[in-house]
Amino acid sequence: MREDFLDVDELERATRQICVQAALTMGQFRPRAGTYTQPDTTQTVAAAGTVVGGLYNNGDPDKINHGTGKPKRHDPEAFTPRSATGKKPKPPNYEWVLVITRTPHPKERIILAVNIKGEAQRSNSDATLAVDSLLQLIEEHPRIIKGLYAFGYDGALSAEDRDRLLKAGVQPVSKLRRISETVPFIHNFGPHRFVHPNETVAHTAEVITIDGNATVVMTDGDGHDCYVPLTCTNRRRTKQRTGGYAVNNTYALPQNPIVPRHLQGATITMRMDTPAEQLREHDPDGNKKHKKNPTLHPQTLSAFPEADPHHQNLYGVRQDCESANRQFKALLRDKRSITTTRNNNRYQAIGYQLLIVTSALLAHAERTGSQYTDIFGQRLVPPPEPTSLPTQLAA
Repeated sequence: MREDFLDVDELERATRQICVQAALTMGQFRPRAGTYTQPDTTQTVAAAGTVVGGLYNNGDPDKINHGTGKPKRHDPEAFTPRSATGKKPKPPNYEWVLVITRTPHPKERIILAVNIKGEAQRSNSDATLAVDSLLQLIEEHPRIIKGLYAFGYDGALSAEDRDRLLKAGVQPVSKLRRISETVPFIHNFGPHRFVHPNETVAHTAEVITIDGNATVVMTDGDGHDCYVPLTCTNRRRTKQRTGGYAVNNTYALPQNPIVPRHLQGATITMRMDTPAEQLREHDPDGNKKHKKNPTLHPQTLSAFPEADPHHQNLYGVRQDCESANRQFKALLRDKRSITTTRNNNRYQAIGYQLLIVTSALLAHAERTGSQYTDIFGQRLVPPPEPTSLPTQLAA
């Protein structure tokens, strides 16, 4: 009945607008909080997916209840994972993907968007749904991109999704996929000309990426070749006439005993997203040839590799996504959805979003003393409880 009065798409759009406005009110996405080279956590969003069991265990519409002779109840829109041959079929479920932002203070996190994966979204990974949600937020609220610099996700983020983020001006913060658990991607980007800041010394060397880190090969005093990691000194995004951004990083030869002193500090500039002409060479048929012969820059070159000192700080925002997922599942009986169909689950997600944004605003108001009459009306936020005993009781 609620679908007759409330369109779920319009309700989701209105909820996203409320959450973005609340985030801006709490001081998120301020351009001066950090820089594009060293983003602040308030300029970072993160996402994580979690599996929520369907209301019914049955995923087969033709299965008959032998007691009544009628078909067993099932949710036709729930996602039924594929099971190995001979194994018991897995029960259907939905995968929720939450996109959040948070302040450095407790309880002040906001769910900006929720995307739910059902049977119709089987072909999309949870990371792709997360990127879709973020790009939708940027399209609906362009002003946040001025102070939105980074996006945290786990290793499920593919090279194609990284490219989409970079072309939107957002730097991905995640672990790169590997060939195997112990074998990282190694890719030769070819010779690059390093130029010293005083422009008197130039040196050409091949840049090789190892697990997302840009390195060069230098020869030590014993004649052994050594991989020397380059130091990222600057990150910048440039608006393109055709739309989107181009992201370029400046790397410098470090002050390392292996690097000759006259070359220390020499720099190169590398494109982080894949140029359009190179994208045309990428296989569009989904054969994933780049896994064996990488062609996409984000597949082998990371904006914030794990060795970067800023990686852990920015990636930590994602831990709040896991906390929000656990909190939501704790509200459910047996950690299962309380309704059927994807649209009904979307209504459920909207309710959870509004619960979290209200809690965040109340926590922020209690900490800062703000009243937010434009949000809560004339109802005053209750003052914080005393943290110490009254004098007469303490005596």
